[in-house]
Amino acid sequence: MPDHNISATQRKKYQEKDFHAIFNSITDGAFIYDELGHIIFMNTAAVRILGLATDTDYLGHLYREYMHLVKDDSGQVPLSDNADDILLHALHCQESVSAKPHHVFIQQPQGKVVCVDLYCAPAFNSPHQLRRGICLMHLEQKQHKNEKRTQQIIQVLFALMGLFPIGEVEDSDVHLAAELIASPDMKAITQSIVDLLRSHLACDYTWLLTFDMAQDQVRFVAMSGFTREQEAVRYQVAATCPLSEFISTAHLARLLTNEILVVQRDELPIHHDLRINMGPQTMLCIPLFVFDQILGCLVLAKNGRYVRYPSADIELVRAMALLISLILRQFHLQTQLSRTQAREQVLSETNQRINEFLDLASHELFTPLTILMGNLQLAQRRFQREPMPESVEQWHLYQANMMQVLDNILQGARIQERMIYDMLDDSRIQTQTLTLQLRPCNLQELVSTTVAEQQAASPERTFHLHLDVADQPPIIMAEPSRIKRVVNTFLRQADAYSPLDRPVSIRLCARDAVARVEVQDQGWGIPYEEQHLIWQRFYRSTGLSVQHELDLSLGLGLYLCRAFIELHHGSTGLESHPGQGATFWFTIPVIQAQE
Repeated sequence: MPDHNISATQRKKYQEKDFHAIFNSITDGAFIYDELGHIIFMNTAAVRILGLATDTDYLGHLYREYMHLVKDDSGQVPLSDNADDILLHALHCQESVSAKPHHVFIQQPQGKVVCVDLYCAPAFNSPHQLRRGICLMHLEQKQHKNEKRTQQIIQVLFALMGLFPIGEVEDSDVHLAAELIASPDMKAITQSIVDLLRSHLACDYTWLLTFDMAQDQVRFVAMSGFTREQEAVRYQVAATCPLSEFISTAHLARLLTNEILVVQRDELPIHHDLRINMGPQTMLCIPLFVFDQILGCLVLAKNGRYVRYPSADIELVRAMALLISLILRQFHLQTQLSRTQAREQVLSETNQRINEFLDLASHELFTPLTILMGNLQLAQRRFQREPMPESVEQWHLYQANMMQVLDNILQGARIQERMIYDMLDDSRIQTQTLTLQLRPCNLQELVSTTVAEQQAASPERTFHLHLDVADQPPIIMAEPSRIKRVVNTFLRQADAYSPLDRPVSIRLCARDAVARVEVQDQGWGIPYEEQHLIWQRFYRSTGLSVQHELDLSLGLGLYLCRAFIELHHGSTGLESHPGQGATFWFTIPVIQAQE
């Protein structure tokens, strides 16, 4: 029964205590503020999200003192002073309804940037009291990071240069390149590139246009960030206006010298129809050259004056311009080839192979790059913020933590290095420029060393090496690094696709001047319908799942193994029954027994 003897004052205290307990139980950050922006109450989750000390006396202070909103997760570009007025605007709503979330970045006092969905709405009480508002902050578990992919894209470029045979280009006319870049296949590729740049570099607009100096015109090839109406206006203006309506002679002259421009929008003689509903912008212009002649320009625009473009972002955009130029060259070659072959089939296959390679390379290279970037940033924060150890025990702990970070960085670098080597070797095979440095090698020593290295890399796995050779180990004529890569690929394949509690067996035997190396796992085997496909270039199995490591593969590993062994005058094969594991093997000629 309720206690009727409790006074109104005590009852109010109990109610406040219950309110505080309920408010603090909310897992999302929440605080109440008045119409002047003063904080009336804030729960524990909000204190954590804003990065405040638990003993901070924030009551009665303006929420602006603690909420530092920034444009992206770099923390370098603050929003305008009125950007967070969405909280005060909520107080003027006529109804107390759930508001649309605002996706914002908040920079904590320590410098860390967190991404939250911000909800704010009025909390109605007596009409004679000051209005109050409530703000909810939902912390996103996965941050939208603006990763620096410069190194990744450049590495893909180097590999892509050898993806197809490159010959002499006949009739290297920039006008033909301009026609090719406007083709449906090429427009689809360039549209994907401008969309990618706008998304990952947090730009407001991106576009690609070409110059026709002879006709004194420009042509928009791809645009991102504009409405359909804005795009239509740009196509119309480009079709009827001269080049001087888009860029000044001085800026064009700088582009012709392959100079990268960072200019303010109001510095350019832009046609008045294109200025409608467009405020100040800082534009990054990267010239696009094909056959040593300027074809056009790749442009990024961010709202605001004198916005800074980081050097890494500029290098990434430059790499994308090179990528477009390279793809155009390949399209040009395919156009020449179509004079003697079925044009539609060749172009379709070329486009498909380019898209498959770009998709694979961009996804697979991104994962080890994330390992590198994450651990480098962790090491940087520790160097900047953690005090130097004062005792031997603290120094040992500090050293162990840093060594773990460095080991993670090394792991990511090795994964990325292996993938880049695969792409470069593949490009050399396609262009028939891969040469081997052959010399007499001890095959038993190569296999034993590779197994030991894999055992050290996977200590939880048991590897059994069985030798079935004569008194003297077999000697082969080979390039040692290539043979070790074949054995290592077979070992990693077995390690990745079988349970950790089952051993992997390796057998080396030599009979009749031929050595045979087998790697057998006890996994789930390979389906019969896939066994003849796994040696193909870019093929990746869809029916199996990696058990305990990152699935990082461009579909080149087994293809390169077969190519390497065939260059050594050997052969490769697979024996597998579903549910009974798989055995990968290769044979190679033996020149003599070691004396």
